[in-house]
Formats: sequence, C-alpha cells, structure tokens
Amino acid sequence: MTRTTCLRILETRANPADAGAFVIPWQSVDGKSYTLQAATNLAIGFDATRATGIEATPPLNTHTDNVNGAGATFYRILLED
Repeated sequence: MTRTTCLRILETRANPADAGAFVIPWQSVDGKSYTLQAATNLAIGFDATRATGIEATPPLNTHTDNVNGAGATFYRILLED
C-alpha cells in the first residue's frame, strides 16, 4: 500500500442469497493477505476472528459472514505480516 491508500471496510450489505449473512468488502492490494475480526460489544473488543489468510483479490476483496440474528456486529480488517 502507498501512503495515499488506507485499509478500511467499505459499506457492508445483506447477502441476498442468505438472510442471515452479511457481505464485508474492502479494497485490497496484490500480494497481501488479511484477517477479518468481529465484535458484538466494542467495550469487550474484537473477540472473534472470522477468517485468516484471506488472499488479496485486487481491487476488491469480500467475505461473507453468517451472523444468524447476533444483533449488532462490528468488523475490522487487519493486514497480515
């Protein structure tokens, strides 16, 4: 990534094929891999790793997360070393 890029999740959306799932998109860079984490309570922090080793598929990566009525869920994406 260059100094003009930033790693952030774009607008999440419901998965039309599965009412209990959300699609989490983010911009990606070739040759990188990512970890997706989730939390249902930000006071506790990101306590659930949803996926690791997600290979980049530039320009956009997506991951579908099944929440099945978990209520509010917060996500963060991490760049792996």
